[in-house]
Amino acid sequence: MMKRLFLNLTLTNPRLEKEIRETIIAQSNRSQRRERQDIYPLLEKSWLLAPIAVPQSQLRVLYSGYQVAIGQTANYPLSLLLEKDGQTYVQLYSSTAKYEASAQDLPTVWVRASVIFDVLEQTPEVAGLLLNDGTDELMVSRDELQRQFPRHELAPLRAPWYERQLTTDFPNRLPVPGGNEAWQTRQKEIDQISNALEELRAKTEKKARRAAKGSSLHQLTVGLLVVALIVLMRLGRHALLPMGVLLFLALASAVYGYRHPRGRTLGRWLVYEKRGGLAKMLQLEDELYRLSDAETFAKQMPVESVNENLSEVHTINTDSGKPVWEIVSVDEMRGFFEAVVDARRLGKDDSQHFEDLLTVGKYYQFTVPNQEDGEMATYYVGATPYLPLYIAPAEGAMPFGKHVVSGQQVAQLLETLEVAGVQIRTTNQRVLLKREQVRDWWEVK
Repeated sequence: MMKRLFLNLTLTNPRLEKEIRETIIAQSNRSQRRERQDIYPLLEKSWLLAPIAVPQSQLRVLYSGYQVAIGQTANYPLSLLLEKDGQTYVQLYSSTAKYEASAQDLPTVWVRASVIFDVLEQTPEVAGLLLNDGTDELMVSRDELQRQFPRHELAPLRAPWYERQLTTDFPNRLPVPGGNEAWQTRQKEIDQISNALEELRAKTEKKARRAAKGSSLHQLTVGLLVVALIVLMRLGRHALLPMGVLLFLALASAVYGYRHPRGRTLGRWLVYEKRGGLAKMLQLEDELYRLSDAETFAKQMPVESVNENLSEVHTINTDSGKPVWEIVSVDEMRGFFEAVVDARRLGKDDSQHFEDLLTVGKYYQFTVPNQEDGEMATYYVGATPYLPLYIAPAEGAMPFGKHVVSGQQVAQLLETLEVAGVQIRTTNQRVLLKREQVRDWWEVK
């Protein structure tokens, strides 16, 4: 059975980080070196972050945007050794913020302090532990670690929240139903789950953005505006200069809070992890995986309301062989798309509609949403990855930006992406295209 390991889940350790800072200060004062022992019980009772080496081929992005490693086992090698000042240390981090400040790009997992002793026993040249490399660095020698934890046995610790809420095993996929009526019933179930999943994603993202607005930066913005108003009421026209400065600072903090990744990260942590949004979406994804057969089929997938705009489509004049430009509206493109979906639902021959859709799609300017790291997103049908091509997405549905690509460019992109194909998406439906179909229809001849 396939398993998944959840990566980059947010970790906070305010008590431990406070103790680390105080220990660093105590280490600089010789008279206090033997007095600061409080950090060891905290290390024993805390979860820590460790970098982990996962092959790129086994990394997947969930519909919620979170990353998992998929394989027959959830055991991947931890990247724990770090060279510093000519010495080799075990590197661990007390929180997500400290790890991000280290400028490393490997994914992370939660670990117990017991991993330290595993490395000490297996690697004699390790000098000790290095906590929070690049920020509040705390070095603990090998001898000190072995003295503080002589038995290598840590106190029992409650399982982390994700082990209690998120399942690591994929559900068993149901067999494809026999008969046309049973197959159509299955498709209706899949459509309903797809709709519910898209609706939940949109609502959860909206809550995450709202939570980010409630961060300290936005509270600062409100505070500055209130102070500016008080200054105006007290000083009248003489308050123009100080009020202008305050308004500028309020605007700067607002822009920083809305757009900076740190604010978005806090909002997603609060809604997806602390309030269970990730677990709810994963339940629907698992149900979709259980029912789907990972083959090409059309199903409903609602997105937020779209703006009616025009897209330039480059076509070829077959008579003259010269390129010409036509303006195709979103409604017209959607019409080609819905003709395919309607024909399939009614059990009619969709070959002509399908050919029309792919002919226009070769030059249509699709929109691909970005992930948080700026790379193109990947959407899944069960465990099968596809590149999403939106016909007319809403801006609010793409908080991390977007790429605009033509069908011809998509055919070239598939040579470098590990996906099974693409999914063309519109307001309430999506159609999946296999890699071979994209190559046959959209590849530059």
